Amino acid sequence: MKNKNLLWILIYTIFSISFKLYVFYAGYQNSTLGFLSHLITLFFILPFIALVIYQKRKLNNGVISGKDCVKEGMYFTLISIIILGVFNYIFYEIELGKFITSSLINVDYNVLLVEARKHDKNISLEKVIANQKDYVSSLTAFKDTTLKTFGHLLFGSFSSFICAITLKKA
Repeated sequence: MKNKNLLWILIYTIFSISFKLYVFYAGYQNSTLGFLSHLITLFFILPFIALVIYQKRKLNNGVISGKDCVKEGMYFTLISIIILGVFNYIFYEIELGKFITSSLINVDYNVLLVEARKHDKNISLEKVIANQKDYVSSLTAFKDTTLKTFGHLLFGSFSSFICAITLKKA
C-alpha cells in the first residue's frame, strides 16, 4: 500500500513541479496565473489525498477510521512537502531568486512613492528606494521555501481532515 501512496505522491509532486516550471518559463510569473500558481497546486492536493484514503479504505474492505484517514493524508502531505521543499529551494537559488530580485529592483519608483505617500506624506523618493533595496536584500531561498512549506502543511492538514470526515467508514 505504501508503494501506491508513493506513486501518488510522485504524480502529485511531478504535476506541481511541472506546472510551476511551465508558469515560470512560459513567462506567466508576473501574471495572475503566476500569482495563483502556488494556490492552484495546493488545491490539487485534496483530490490526491482523497484518492489515497479511498484506496486505503478499499484495501480494508470498505472500513477505515477517521484517525487512519488523517494519518494517510498527513503522510501524503509530509512526503510531498519534503520533495517540493527541496525543489523550491534549489529552483529559488538557480532561477526564481534572480527573477524576483530583478522584478523588484526594475520598478517605477515614482509609483512606489505615490503608494508610500498614502501612508506617510513626508517620505522621500530616496527613502522609498532604500526601503525597496532593503526588502530585496532580505529575500532568501530559505524564507521563500518556509513560506510555501507552511502553506502546504496547513492546506494538507485541512485536506486530510476534510477527507477524514467525508471518507471514513467504521
